[in-house]
Amino acid sequence: MDNMNTEKKRVYGYIRVSTETQAEHGFGLDTQRNAIIKYCNENNFELVKIFSDEGISGAMGDNDDISKRQGLCDLLDTLNGTNTIIVLNKSRLWRDDAARVYISRKVRSLKGEIISIEEPRYSLYSKDPQEFIFNSMMEMLDQYDRLCINMKLAKGRATKARKGNKPAGRLPYGYDYTLDGKSVIINKKEAKIVKMIFELAKYKSYQKIANILNSEGYKTKQNNKWCKATIAKMINNDFYIGIVTHAGEKIIGNHKNIISKDIWNKIHG
Repeated sequence: MDNMNTEKKRVYGYIRVSTETQAEHGFGLDTQRNAIIKYCNENNFELVKIFSDEGISGAMGDNDDISKRQGLCDLLDTLNGTNTIIVLNKSRLWRDDAARVYISRKVRSLKGEIISIEEPRYSLYSKDPQEFIFNSMMEMLDQYDRLCINMKLAKGRATKARKGNKPAGRLPYGYDYTLDGKSVIINKKEAKIVKMIFELAKYKSYQKIANILNSEGYKTKQNNKWCKATIAKMINNDFYIGIVTHAGEKIIGNHKNIISKDIWNKIHG
């Protein structure tokens, strides 16, 4: 006789009444809950928890905005080691294609399953050609949306640069952003080090300048030791004389310069 214990499969349940009137047509929360409990008992599943979303008002309509379904959001956030979801039928999870694609991708990414009690032949991993085509189209739309966002961001950076403002990203040593992030100001403590570096660059090598800074205990903006490459990058950064560079174009910036053009020209002349 085999005495080995069979570990129960852990599952989550999900129940939903999408409108107030659906409870009157056999889709009440208690009906769905009892069906899930019965199914788990019959199939030796361990029902960890049942998540639920109660009906929205008729005035709001039977929309499928999953961001407004807190129970579903909590369920998707909870998925980790236990990734099987049991529903009375798929319409409890989604009623439009966008919601279907989002939920399906989320569960598939975790190698999970969706069990529909009333649709025993349903599989999240169906090889249906129509399903494949639809998912491919939705992925292309996602890529298009990301491209549009990236284009808007790039356009915003270009507009910002043309106005003489640093588009984005990390500032050179000696500068900080204002608290609102809209303007660039001089960091007086760091600016003194910048001026010292440019003065030393008139007659010392980049490596010797780095050695001097390290011996005196100065640190970079990232709290690292100075090196030859860091010094070289600073010496050749015309942001210090008030220039903003974007996409290869040099623009007079709105920020204050730390280094004068005379000192710059003496080093680079």
